[in-house]
Amino acid sequence: MVNNRVEIRPATRHDIKYFFGDKMRDCCRAWSAFYDGELVAIGGVAITRHLMLVFMKMNLKSKVPNITIWRASIKIWDKIKSIGYPILYAVADNDMLTAPNFLKRIGFEQISYDEEKRVFRWQIH
Repeated sequence: MVNNRVEIRPATRHDIKYFFGDKMRDCCRAWSAFYDGELVAIGGVAITRHLMLVFMKMNLKSKVPNITIWRASIKIWDKIKSIGYPILYAVADNDMLTAPNFLKRIGFEQISYDEEKRVFRWQIH
């Protein structure tokens, strides 16, 4: 899918390694967002401990406008929802101050208020 020079495509191992190194060991289904050929975001669902855990990372070093990365993230979120899992979980990244607001804006509900691990749940209505 190409829109305003943003391309969303299935993530490769290289894309996942770019954002997570060797930390991503869970089985996952993911998509990458490219802007003029530059990898700017990745997101997907990892199956971990029998839960569907949504993950999203953005390339903060990129010179791409934030609104473009936001739009790419929404397109990836639409792909994740289309898989059809009825309940999804996410953990807000403590390094991203806007992560909780982003999760709430796309329909997640905060279920844990621990400062170190803020857990959110999304459910089909």
